[in-house]
Amino acid sequence: MGTTANNRHCEWNRADSNCLISTAAAELNACHGPSITVSQGVSQQSNEELLNIEIDRAFIAAEYANGVFPETVESIILTVDNLISQSRHLLDKIQRMKHRAHHLGLKIGIRTYLDAHNLSKKSTYFFDLYYLINNCDIIMCNIYPDPIFAQGGTENAVSKVIGVYWSLKERLTAINPTIQVVIGETGWASSGIMRGGVQTSTLKLVDYWKRIGKWASEFQIPLYFFEAIDQPWKADFVVASAHFGWWTRDDTNFREKIVSLLKSS
Repeated sequence: MGTTANNRHCEWNRADSNCLISTAAAELNACHGPSITVSQGVSQQSNEELLNIEIDRAFIAAEYANGVFPETVESIILTVDNLISQSRHLLDKIQRMKHRAHHLGLKIGIRTYLDAHNLSKKSTYFFDLYYLINNCDIIMCNIYPDPIFAQGGTENAVSKVIGVYWSLKERLTAINPTIQVVIGETGWASSGIMRGGVQTSTLKLVDYWKRIGKWASEFQIPLYFFEAIDQPWKADFVVASAHFGWWTRDDTNFREKIVSLLKSS
């Protein structure tokens, strides 16, 4: 929702552009028929007051959007940077959010990075994670190509991502048989150098999307590609991070990278 100290007193729909995504999806559904389903995100905040405002805004946005077009928003998802160190604090938050979510017909869950070995009963974190996972309807696992496998190309990278997903799903459903396991983020950059020195190109981006998309469709795996549109500002940190989008922006226009590639070939 984009809550900050500077906008905490604003109306929920005037805080940040992120807060308008659910409403925009609902309006598109109302105009063109049901085709878009979204999860309303909640950004992790170190400040407890801002986190509570962020959560409240997310519920307001979801309820408003579903009033415009029912079932546009299916869930409230809390993004967590470090699940291991914060699992006990998060359990309290999730339990409080769960009742409100279910009252509105929404699912509740988290989006994070998670290693399968932390879900082993031998792990020192197992029981903290056990109670948290049991209180979630959905868990979105961010799974990016392992650099070692990605060096061998997109086919190897996709194979590894699929293996990681099945391993996570097996352990998560052993804890909570009804939990929905989603790939919250995955992708391949079209420019720059990815983690581990992995090479990038538009062709690799497209091939990665096609391969993992085919698998997800075949096995009905919910998957969120990272990402729809390039984020140029991220190039200040890591160049490749700015170029994961299927589309890129030229002034006020958006273009598919693959279209530009075909035109130039």
